[in-house]
Amino acid sequence: MDIFIARQPIFDRNHKVFAYELLYRKNDSNAFDGSVASDVATSILLMNSYLNFGIQHLVGTKKAFINFDKQLILNEIPLLLNTEHVVIELLEDIIPDQNFLNKIESLKNNNYVLALDDYVESYAYPEVTTLCDIIKVEFMGTSREAIERICTQLKSKGKQLLAEKVENRDEFEWAKSIGFDYFQGYFFSKPAMVKSKSIQDSSSQYIRLMSEMHAKELYYKKISQIIEMDIALTYKLLKLVNSKFVQNQKINSIQHALSILGIKTSREWLSLATIQSLSSVETNQLVITSMVRAHLLELIAKNSVQKKNHKRCH
Repeated sequence: MDIFIARQPIFDRNHKVFAYELLYRKNDSNAFDGSVASDVATSILLMNSYLNFGIQHLVGTKKAFINFDKQLILNEIPLLLNTEHVVIELLEDIIPDQNFLNKIESLKNNNYVLALDDYVESYAYPEVTTLCDIIKVEFMGTSREAIERICTQLKSKGKQLLAEKVENRDEFEWAKSIGFDYFQGYFFSKPAMVKSKSIQDSSSQYIRLMSEMHAKELYYKKISQIIEMDIALTYKLLKLVNSKFVQNQKINSIQHALSILGIKTSREWLSLATIQSLSSVETNQLVITSMVRAHLLELIAKNSVQKKNHKRCH
């Protein structure tokens, strides 16, 4: 099956590529599919970037800006990624709570670069702005007076500014003159499509793995045997270990790879891989039906007579 990613360069003041923003694409139309939830889009993008294309193939020695919504941050998905490869771009519609703020502060303390998308004067969460290194300001639909005020305010706080949706040379030169550091938009380049073939694997194997990985007692040997039954799964796991960790020793078995990743990291990557595996057009309805049934069973469990009887026994 063909898979797609859009890649748009981000330039510095000298018109040199500083980074690339990687964008989820469902097909070759080069447009975001609004029917896909942001966390699902990012999950698929991450798996495709790391395990199908290869992140270094996509961005070389530059960094990749990748959008993260609140749930992915709370699930600590960015910690799966190498700090050398990514900029964690926070969506502007996130409503932060203390747990979220703690998570992004932890990311910053672990040397991840944080960016805030689509900043406007009315943005109501200065505590998020304080933790971000790069602030993206959208030029389209924002007055120059407002942009100047934003620039003055944020530059005084030591923030790096990225001018987003720069459409022509006049906007670029003006943005540069008032102090913007980075630039992105159609004046420089439209998002370019990159196409590859996905590595076909078995969705049923992911389901078996999820069951084993969340069992009360974990058996690495059994988990390894399930993975080894699927060549694509084996390849993805080994590629994952090499993309995240710098190894001074040879990985000689799936069990060895799992022990290096650890259970928590393995579960998180597996959850992303499962979303990707079940995200094809053919399986969308199956996923919806499964999620509805799972939610129904969860509600039944919470309100069951057996639960009440179980509490009495204790």
